[in-house]
Amino acid sequence: MEREYRLTGTLPELQKLLQQEFDMDFQEAKFAACLLALEQISEKDEIDEEQAALWFLQDSDEYATAILQTRFSISLTDACKNLIGQLATPVLEILTGLDSFTIINVLACVGAIVSAVTYIKDNECCAYFQALKWKAIHPSEKYFTLDEIFPNTPDGFCLYLNSEKWTCTKCHKEICEMDKTTFKQILDELCDRNVFKKFNNMYQFTV
Repeated sequence: MEREYRLTGTLPELQKLLQQEFDMDFQEAKFAACLLALEQISEKDEIDEEQAALWFLQDSDEYATAILQTRFSISLTDACKNLIGQLATPVLEILTGLDSFTIINVLACVGAIVSAVTYIKDNECCAYFQALKWKAIHPSEKYFTLDEIFPNTPDGFCLYLNSEKWTCTKCHKEICEMDKTTFKQILDELCDRNVFKKFNNMYQFTV
């Protein structure tokens, strides 16, 4: 039977609880606390969203914002914890150096699959993380095409080389062997599982 844990506290308190009780490291716990708290903040409450993202960006809590006084009650299951563990490292790499607006938009995409506990399979990780990286570069845009995120090009960027959380079956000795037919099949399968939506051969995140 799946266990569900209810945690209540401010963002810093939730981070510490996740570190102490769920054996998360500092960055993973901060990522999880911000991700789960953002699910409870209304899309209309842009100030709270921005403050949560700014907290995520800071190395220290030693600054005064109202969001640090807000208490959240988050729900965490074993499956959700495992999914966050899979996503944390590559997503944190993608978010490095970004502004609060971009972080909010990228975390909204990640939050959608975490709340639905939709696992990204090893053979799907490349496509999913390439799409997230595209979103981090184009936070205001909704739709992307296969060609915009396809990694096997002269200018393509491999997101697998620094990963310890998933195994790429198409990366061999730093040579990408992904083909567009396979990549399209993966994107379409992710649409079937409601990770993406498809419209006129373009894709968007389900948020």
